[in-house]
Amino acid sequence: MGSNELVFFSKCICNISGNDTKDGDTQKENDFRGGQWARITRMLRDYAIAVFLLQCFYCRFFDLKTYINYLLNFNIQAPYYFLVFFIQLVAIAPILIQWNLYCTQQKHASWYHLLTFVVLGIIAAIAINYTYILPVHGGGQFLFGGTFLLLYYCGITLAGSRIFEVQSKIVLGIATGMLLGIWIVWIVLMHNGLLPFDKWMEKYWGNGFNPPSVQSLLYGVISVFLFYAMFSFLQQLGNVIINTVLKGIAWFGKYTLYIFMYHLLVRDAITQLIPSISQNIVIYRLVFIGMFVIPAVFTYIVQRISLKWKQLGRSNLYNENNAKQIG
Repeated sequence: MGSNELVFFSKCICNISGNDTKDGDTQKENDFRGGQWARITRMLRDYAIAVFLLQCFYCRFFDLKTYINYLLNFNIQAPYYFLVFFIQLVAIAPILIQWNLYCTQQKHASWYHLLTFVVLGIIAAIAINYTYILPVHGGGQFLFGGTFLLLYYCGITLAGSRIFEVQSKIVLGIATGMLLGIWIVWIVLMHNGLLPFDKWMEKYWGNGFNPPSVQSLLYGVISVFLFYAMFSFLQQLGNVIINTVLKGIAWFGKYTLYIFMYHLLVRDAITQLIPSISQNIVIYRLVFIGMFVIPAVFTYIVQRISLKWKQLGRSNLYNENNAKQIG
């Protein structure tokens, strides 16, 4: 797998799994809407903190005008383009989820879902060809990220389906083998230019990974199904070591946003502190691992401290109220 495919696969994971649908129909609509706006607020808060830290590190000083410029343009680092369209998708998630639930409840639900994807595909084409949000990288330039809108809705649809409730080891093993074969064939055909879909749709969706073209979209969806089936199969094996590894991967999954925000800062900080480290390929691999581990661990520690602080504040407030009532 090349770097383009690897990077795109990570974007697929973020988009397909990046909505808090959970059990969808069991959540109250108003609570969910409030939760989405609270989520956007947290993302913007964390983004503002990240921009501040990155500016201080790279510029070695803090200038308010420069900070605001970075903040509004999402250009402190190239990867931050992702937030431009992801925040938009989170904002419209309540509408998409309610519509998805409506489609699922219809007699011919499959046709409703298919028609929805066609409509979203048309919206994506309009967004790519007739909108321009900010001068950033890839899908961040376009309304809803262009075809990233389709990936996001795909995640909503999959979350509401029963396809991920399969527990049979045999079924998961067969599915993993079949999907692995499809995945390999698809990559080979893509790299050799043997798939016609991008040529058909290039005028509307382009032919690259960002925003994803038809072939890239299908590659991303196949990848998600493959890795889900594979991890589920490994989990069903009941091996303690394998399950521990899978739990570790799931734990890191909770902090993907922060890994995304700070991984380049970690790399640059280490290479500036120890310039010779980039000359040793083996040691530099450890830096690559640190780009994922350090942001996740640091965020976990900060969140735990914040939680303890809030609990302490509530406890003190409760004690004060009790003292007043007794007095």
